[in-house]
Amino acid sequence: MALSHETEALTPARLRAVLAVADTASFSAAARAVGTSQSNVSRAVASVEAAVGVALFDRSTRWVRLTDEGREFVERATLVVAELDATVRALQPSTEPTPRLTIACLTSVSELHLARAVTSMGDDTVRFRCIEGLQAAVDQAVVSGRADIGIGDLAQPHDDLATEPLWTEPIRLAVKRSHRLSRRRSVELDDLAGESLVGFSRDAELRTSVDRQLADARQLRTPDIVVDRFRTALSFIAAGLGVMAIPAIATVELPTGVVAVPLADPDLGRTMGLLFRRGSAPTDRMRRLADQITAAVADVDGVTLANR
Repeated sequence: MALSHETEALTPARLRAVLAVADTASFSAAARAVGTSQSNVSRAVASVEAAVGVALFDRSTRWVRLTDEGREFVERATLVVAELDATVRALQPSTEPTPRLTIACLTSVSELHLARAVTSMGDDTVRFRCIEGLQAAVDQAVVSGRADIGIGDLAQPHDDLATEPLWTEPIRLAVKRSHRLSRRRSVELDDLAGESLVGFSRDAELRTSVDRQLADARQLRTPDIVVDRFRTALSFIAAGLGVMAIPAIATVELPTGVVAVPLADPDLGRTMGLLFRRGSAPTDRMRRLADQITAAVADVDGVTLANR
């Protein structure tokens, strides 16, 4: 997306000049703070004011103070400059470089099991970054190189990714404890007739799998509530606004008042696995993390580990 002429005028140097004037309440002091001349600071402030179309400072011969619009601008500009500085620092080589391992995974893994896995690695020399999302986002993060590895659903693997199965798990039905289905030993898909459904968008492999089974049971319909995260979905279920098919590993920390009932359909499940770019091989550290994630979910009822 092309920047507007006004946005192009908001260079980091000009933003720093504005912030220095705001901090010091003086153009001369601001010039000393940023290591330039007072005339350069004045021109920088004037350029920013012209770009945003408002006066940022009230000026007199004795004082300088922020206008109301200036206070709002400075608040936002401070965040922009701080984020830029943090990005530069993160990319600069260190005398003692700390490797970073980036993993992309479904929220059912990241929200409930990733912290335990990282702790179990016992490797405090590694920085971790987690990219969370639905399956399409996980695949794309690994394919593009933004993530070193991924943990996701292997139902429809991306052509550019190699996979290794880690575990299989059944799908449960999450319902409010007071719901009519909550005391069943198992639930048939036919039992969902007339129920309000909570579901993910069509980018989710779980949605695709559940939709296929609902279609076979002649219960296919668009969910009444569509979300991207399990915790959000479960909050709707706890409020009594619907039911949702969820994988077994997402049932370990259900909110108060929500229960998971087994679904009778034996075909409704998923295989989870390790995702990495074709032509590359996971490092020992990547495999250790995948192994610890697998260990973290191993004791979940219904999970079956793959033979690797």
